[in-house]
Amino acid sequence: LGQGGVERGILQLTTRLPAERFRQIVISLAEPSDLAAEIGADRVFRLGKRAGNDLRLILRLARLLRRERVDLLHARGWATLVEGRLAAWLAPGCRMLYGYHGKIFEDLARPRRRRALAQRLLLPSMDALVAVSPTAAREWMHDVGLHRPVEIIPDGVPLPPPARPAARAALRKELGVPAGSLCAGSVGRLDPVKDQATLLRAMARVRAAHPELRCLLVGDGEERGRLERLAGELGLGEGVRFLGSRRDVPRLLPALDLFVQSSLSEALPNALLEAMAAGLPVVATAVGGTQDVVR
Repeated sequence: LGQGGVERGILQLTTRLPAERFRQIVISLAEPSDLAAEIGADRVFRLGKRAGNDLRLILRLARLLRRERVDLLHARGWATLVEGRLAAWLAPGCRMLYGYHGKIFEDLARPRRRRALAQRLLLPSMDALVAVSPTAAREWMHDVGLHRPVEIIPDGVPLPPPARPAARAALRKELGVPAGSLCAGSVGRLDPVKDQATLLRAMARVRAAHPELRCLLVGDGEERGRLERLAGELGLGEGVRFLGSRRDVPRLLPALDLFVQSSLSEALPNALLEAMAAGLPVVATAVGGTQDVVR
């Protein structure tokens, strides 16, 4: 339960589905972050998954499903596929839905045979498969080599209130964006699959002709040190600011003139939806569900 698109989708489901119709719990295989507080600590169960294959986790998960009388286990992402499927089989009456949310970065360069085999073996047994965009669904079924129906249920984001000019000016001052300059921004974890390095190299080229351009990078992650060094090597200086992980992204978006996404793979990027909901024009790589949204 870190700060990412899949996790924000879980937050949306657990806080917006009508409580009078659905009782929901969230099972975190590893230790959750403070996102658990937004979901409600009383609804989050920690199973403490150990590194590697943790077979006892399957038994703990199955006991939890039986004890809580779970009717539907909604597994999101690769890390929950094997343990979730096996545990659901051990919990009588528990059906299973598997949600696809994009490729794992390691699979972009060299698909993992074991991962592909696990999907071929287990996905046909699911009660339903869900993807967040048509393009992501087609890519998924092609990569796995399966032919079966996939339901398309796009993620949603709340519409923000209209930005007020005075608030925008104050926000740009707070973020160190000079008045009158063009400000681009990107939101996402600093991870190889998000490929912010390409964005920084593009910034260097554009700033050669338009030195007034600024770029704000919102997010944190394992790539931060490398990206900060790259920004220094490219001579971007004050042209780029790393804002770190923020909980107030909707408040920050009105400071931007342009949203940029340089990902190598996406199923349906929530950050892009939030930017478009805020009325920002978008420049993005043509990957996965990004293509559906931009079109």
